[in-house]
Amino acid sequence: MIKEIQSLSDLIDDYDLFLFDQWGVIHDGINIFPNAEEVFLYLQNLKSKL
Repeated sequence: MIKEIQSLSDLIDDYDLFLFDQWGVIHDGINIFPNAEEVFLYLQNLKSKL
């Protein structure tokens, strides 16, 4: 069954490693997207592997 997610917080407890594509997910080629840094700092504080 496919699990529908609304945000990354729906997955945090299920995984200890997260892999992100940079282009279009973290930045637009020039500027970092709003809240991207906050998400990475949050995951880092949880000791998640990035």
